[in-house]
Amino acid sequence: MAGGRRPKSDQALARRAGSRKPRDRVLIVCEGEKTEPRYFEGLKQDWRLPTADVVICGRECRSDPLKIVDFAVRKDKQDGPFDAVYCVFDREWTDARFKTFDKALAAITKKGSRFRAVPSDPCFEYWILCHYEKTTSVFVDQDDIRRRVCQYLPHYEKGMIGLWLVLRDNLGKAIEAACWGREQIKQTQAQGPYTEVDKIIDALRTLRAG
Repeated sequence: MAGGRRPKSDQALARRAGSRKPRDRVLIVCEGEKTEPRYFEGLKQDWRLPTADVVICGRECRSDPLKIVDFAVRKDKQDGPFDAVYCVFDREWTDARFKTFDKALAAITKKGSRFRAVPSDPCFEYWILCHYEKTTSVFVDQDDIRRRVCQYLPHYEKGMIGLWLVLRDNLGKAIEAACWGREQIKQTQAQGPYTEVDKIIDALRTLRAG
């Protein structure tokens, strides 16, 4: 092919394909049936992360921290092993579920580094609030923190469709606020709101870049 680009040989193409590092497969198991799964599904679609890379389960598992861990372990055995397994759940002091919160954390620790807890206190809505403010206010329950969220998102409700797109532009602010909140608790040893959802965001951002 005079003056043209020579086609790559089969061997060259094979070497190029073989040099690509396989993308990590991530499993995210959520406590909620709608809010959390829809949020992460929105992120996955927006960042174009294939289903084979990120598997999100919410409806399949019951809203109990320990049951979430149990489901994640079963899912990992059936469809894995995954490179990372994130268990997303709330403390929610006024709900009977908080009684298994510490047990769930202990169970994840025993599973090794692939399994990671992503707790929020009192609930996932604190992560939403981080997109708008930094706060160490103590919230009585989920309804209390939702009222604060509604000051910024008047139409917010559980299972809100399009939540990721609504919050996306404030993601950097949310990550900063979440890290700040954990540092305040560490320094003061106070019982305050916190979340570790930003750690999943960091992991998925790395997956997206890869």
